[in-house]
Amino acid sequence: MKFYANRVPASGEIVAVRVDDINDYGVEVTLLEYDAKGMVMAAEVSRKRIRTVKEVLRIGQETAAQVTTANEETGCVDLSIKLCTSEEIATTLHQYHRHSVIFGLLNRLAEVTRTAVEAHLAALVWPRLAEDGDVDIYDLFVSLNNPECDVATIIPPTYPQKKELLEMVAAKLPTPTFTATQTVKLVCMNSLNAPELLTGALNAAATERGVSVWVIAPPEYKFSATGASQGEANGRLAEAIAAAKRLVGMPVTATAVAVKPAERNEVICD
Repeated sequence: MKFYANRVPASGEIVAVRVDDINDYGVEVTLLEYDAKGMVMAAEVSRKRIRTVKEVLRIGQETAAQVTTANEETGCVDLSIKLCTSEEIATTLHQYHRHSVIFGLLNRLAEVTRTAVEAHLAALVWPRLAEDGDVDIYDLFVSLNNPECDVATIIPPTYPQKKELLEMVAAKLPTPTFTATQTVKLVCMNSLNAPELLTGALNAAATERGVSVWVIAPPEYKFSATGASQGEANGRLAEAIAAAKRLVGMPVTATAVAVKPAERNEVICD
């Protein structure tokens, strides 16, 4: 899978690799998102003292390594596994698997439309990575399932397979989930003055609208709503808070909404 435009990564970059061979002097690996092979010398495999490399690695294993030197012309890459923390390895592999989903989707699109997958990467992925190397490509594609998404900011107007891409994204990727939360002070002005009665009534009213509510410390209650778009989540939250205030006999006024970013959904693309 060649996910990046460059033939080899830059020095210092942490990349996903697969162990191809283990010998006396080190480990031969494939850079999973580049069109390149690499070498990890035995001394660069582990920070711990080991008798053989096979104590910590096996052929076919996926891990992450930091690039120490890379030659764009020859494609030769030297790497070090011991320079990576366990958190960096986990993060890099997680990103690789998310990229694999997008690559699989674009590869399938290329097969269906009888085009080259590189053309789709060049139109949709590589320019984004050139602008911002930290952009989350997976989340970017998932956002196309958001009804409020400005598709033109993601798909160029000259991209010829826009219809097919949107259909495939809708079929293969999840709908993003947005969350809105708000803490509200509710002063009971009717017969629901017992905390347990009020909490029960609030939950009943909120559940009908797909909203959760729980006690922080009376009279403060926290409301949380989700939706396929931020507008939908905000609307559900506002309706639930208004219903709660009517329930306790308080006047209904506009409420500021605390917004959370879309939750990251995982999916495996067939």
